[in-house]
Amino acid sequence: MKFLKWCFESIAHVVALQKIVQALTGLVTASLVTIYLTPDEQGYFFTMGSLLSSYILLDLGLSNLLIQFSARSFTGLSWHKQEIVDASDGQKKSNFLDLVSWTLRWYAFAGLATFLLIPIGYIYFHFAKSTVDVAWQLPWIAIVSSVALSMPAIGLLSILEGAEKIRVTYTLRIAHYLLGAIVAWMLLIQGHGLFAQSMAPLAIAVVVIYWLKKHYGTLLKNHLFNKSNFNWKLHVWPQQKRVTVSWFSNYLFLHVPVPVVFYFSGARIAGKMGLSMVVANVVGAIAMSWVTAATPRITKLIAQGDVDEGRALFERSLLTAVFLLLIGGLAASGLTVLIHGYSLSERILNPSQLILLFFVFALFHGINALIVYFRAFKKEPLALPSLIATSSIVVIGCFVVPLYSVNGAICLMAIVYSLFSFYAWRLFKGFTS
Repeated sequence: MKFLKWCFESIAHVVALQKIVQALTGLVTASLVTIYLTPDEQGYFFTMGSLLSSYILLDLGLSNLLIQFSARSFTGLSWHKQEIVDASDGQKKSNFLDLVSWTLRWYAFAGLATFLLIPIGYIYFHFAKSTVDVAWQLPWIAIVSSVALSMPAIGLLSILEGAEKIRVTYTLRIAHYLLGAIVAWMLLIQGHGLFAQSMAPLAIAVVVIYWLKKHYGTLLKNHLFNKSNFNWKLHVWPQQKRVTVSWFSNYLFLHVPVPVVFYFSGARIAGKMGLSMVVANVVGAIAMSWVTAATPRITKLIAQGDVDEGRALFERSLLTAVFLLLIGGLAASGLTVLIHGYSLSERILNPSQLILLFFVFALFHGINALIVYFRAFKKEPLALPSLIATSSIVVIGCFVVPLYSVNGAICLMAIVYSLFSFYAWRLFKGFTS
């Protein structure tokens, strides 16, 4: 109880706990997948997850921007029971409610558009190079439907975070990660593994909507479904278009390689690639928390004119994060050597492939850190090069993977990101402000 009290006594502790819960639940789910799914089902599991992530294309950074817009709109307002109190004349409250109403409509439309993934998935799996008999049709419909239901909740979480509800927002995220993971684990253990992918987005919808109805049901009923006067094209798009390119590039890197491998090399090999990328990304996210934690301080130093000190802090944080990520890669690769000969070793890439994949993720996260650093100066010099790099991996990969399978995919990623990292680091070294 003392530990839980400590975890929730400050916003920083709650945010850290949310990251830990997200990482641990992801690793446990990945472990259960290797135990309760066949190698072919594992391939479908991770490929479905990657295809499902295409809903990100309906967001393109909007959820992050909404935090900023919500924070600005909520200035001068406060929460009181089931209402919002305006300290001035009521116009600020109207503007804020317009933003919330517009957000609900935008993400409701995005949720409806998500159903287009059902026929897209059917076409993809029909033509993919996989002859195994895996019952994926109903799970795919369930997964897409759960994502569609969760879309409005995603937008509302961003609104809450910006409107001085940071502790509540991250507590809700912890709750939906735990709920989604626990139900997914139950499904995996009971033999309904592919349906487990639908539990995480469904948990978002259940937790967030239940909490909002309980605490702000009157507000939702009386105000938030009125006509909105918020102008997205005027207020949001000028900033959103600057981050869209980087957002799309990250999507291509994280979520396209597994479906490409699945399409050309089959479910079993894609399952190895998918599990390995999950492990590498979780370790990478934990390692890069050093940069994430230092980002507010770095940004503040730069804004105050202490560019040299901010740059030094960034370099120390980045080198620490990359070092930890590579150590994690060596540890994961060493573990695959220890389990060689056991069935689990057949579910993940071999040690040499895994080391190279962790190297790629170190480069990927390092470049993303540089993007955040440049963004502190309100610059986006790596946006277009990032899109070119990830797009080239996808396009060239469609020719390389049919010939060299997963080895070709990882080597291609390593070559492209090595060249990109060399360019990005030279740009950083010559960057002044």
